[in-house]
Amino acid sequence: MRSFKHLSQADRAVIQRMLAERASIQSIADYLGYSRSAIYQEINRHTQTITFSEDFKYSKPYDALQAQDLANRSHYSVGRATKLTEAKKHQIRKSLERGMTPEMIANTSRTMHVTTRTIYNWINYYKIPGVTPETHLPMAGRRHRRSLSKKSRKTALKRARDKEAAQLSAKQKHYWVSIDKRPKPINNRQKPFHWEMDGVESKQSSYLVLTFVERKTRYMVAIRTKSKRSTDIARAIDHSSVCTVINATALHMTVVLNF
Repeated sequence: MRSFKHLSQADRAVIQRMLAERASIQSIADYLGYSRSAIYQEINRHTQTITFSEDFKYSKPYDALQAQDLANRSHYSVGRATKLTEAKKHQIRKSLERGMTPEMIANTSRTMHVTTRTIYNWINYYKIPGVTPETHLPMAGRRHRRSLSKKSRKTALKRARDKEAAQLSAKQKHYWVSIDKRPKPINNRQKPFHWEMDGVESKQSSYLVLTFVERKTRYMVAIRTKSKRSTDIARAIDHSSVCTVINATALHMTVVLNF
């Protein structure tokens, strides 16, 4: 039986380097141990082409990080289409936070159209961001988790966290800038409406405190997140009324990533 393996991020870095050195596709394939068609498809699939007109097209050079990000997103979108839409995720999360059980959600909702078992599977396999069986189900989800093997639950949790990290990276990669590139007027605290965000946590607690400091006046705002997970932190930033005011008035936001 033939065995197959996916290209890793290190393999894609080698492809980027060898293409920059004008190596042939066959030599890249021989060096990495893949077929020529696999390398050719990888380059074509993950090379961005910008079309200005019918006569003028521009192809950006192959980028290993961008190719890995596209591959991650493609990996998590394979398979049969799920009935779990964004609206249903939001509805289930809000219903659980109000104290409802999956049985109540399945039998009272007019828009869900799924069984109780399906809702339990979505929760047990961490399909809904911010919802875990340990925190949102009766008895910490032990009753309806017995039919699942420990290995499958562990794999599902890792897959959910990897997908969450990939989505967060894709969303934020366009505007992350090193703090070393912060303009001098902001470093010198000369102008108002420039905020700095940081996080404060304790090993004894399951939540995080986000702090927002206006650099010139030293005015500080603190909000508490539901947990230390990235989705709950992002949700606190997006939906907090204080953060809405900060985002509306901020000219520059610095995020200190040391927590």
